[in-house]
Amino acid sequence: MDRKVKPRDDTSSAAVRYNGLRNPSRTYCYLNCILQPLFMTREFRDAVKSTAAERPEYIDKELASLFEKLEEDTSSPSDIITKLGVDSVTQQQDAAEYLEQILSLTSPTASQIFRGQLSRTITCSTCQTETGNDGPFWLLHIEMRNSKSLKKAFECLFRRLKLKKENQVYCQKCGVKRDATIRAHVSSYPNVLMLLLKRLETEHLMKSKCGCFSVYKTQNCRNNDPHVKAPLKLKREGHHYELYGFVQHFGNLAGGHYTATIKAHDRWFTFNDENVYRDVLDCQRDYVTLRNAYLLFYQKKQYNRKQDSHWCLGISNECGCFVTRLKLNTDTEEEGRGQEDC
Repeated sequence: MDRKVKPRDDTSSAAVRYNGLRNPSRTYCYLNCILQPLFMTREFRDAVKSTAAERPEYIDKELASLFEKLEEDTSSPSDIITKLGVDSVTQQQDAAEYLEQILSLTSPTASQIFRGQLSRTITCSTCQTETGNDGPFWLLHIEMRNSKSLKKAFECLFRRLKLKKENQVYCQKCGVKRDATIRAHVSSYPNVLMLLLKRLETEHLMKSKCGCFSVYKTQNCRNNDPHVKAPLKLKREGHHYELYGFVQHFGNLAGGHYTATIKAHDRWFTFNDENVYRDVLDCQRDYVTLRNAYLLFYQKKQYNRKQDSHWCLGISNECGCFVTRLKLNTDTEEEGRGQEDC
């Protein structure tokens, strides 16, 4: 029997129910766990409904249909599965990869609240020539191998790194490869900031569904300490964010299970496929300890969500992935600080 929750609505007397998503093959949890946060984002839900009839190549129509069904009862993501071309019913996939794919297939009008702009500047250590490029992103990849603190790991993403030996870059002015430094900077912050926590280690070259290559090289394959201290509030360069949802992955690279937990009216609800139940988190003064967290959703504080008297909300093209991963060894280090400190 499907478990539904009717939480107390502090802003309206209307009854509110949260409905789950069916998972008949027991492998589509990687889709269900990202579709629920998208549905609980009213601006996104309203946008795909208004753009559903615009262009058939977008996935807005299928999302709008699913969201309408979810408002009434437990539903199935079958139309989304067909649109994405998923042909395997026995193999689990990466939830983050499919989140990027869905947003990349969504109309720009609907997906813009999730889209940010990341810039990076490379400085030649010999001639000090600076070169830069930028690109859109849906997710910021946070390295958690050497830290249990998300806040600390988040700041490490923007520190200046030294590139040496096999990580040298070609300098057009010098005409040869040189040592250099690289620094990332978010030039445009999205209204919804999504973080991917990298806890699973392996050595591979992978091309994501959105066509972006990701290189990630380490010495072994293991699951790091699953406990992470995630700040309830995140601040950078005058932008203030609050945590309102996260996806957990239980298992390893070979397989496992995904669930989504979303905040609604100061209460947390976990969406585990068809089952929806109220949850209690280990919240401290300014952070929450999460186990097996994979994706985190933060909402910009000054971003005013539309208030809906009926729904308790949890969270308010081309490849959106803009990630540079370097070989992690002693030749790629943080400038002025050891990498182990990150």
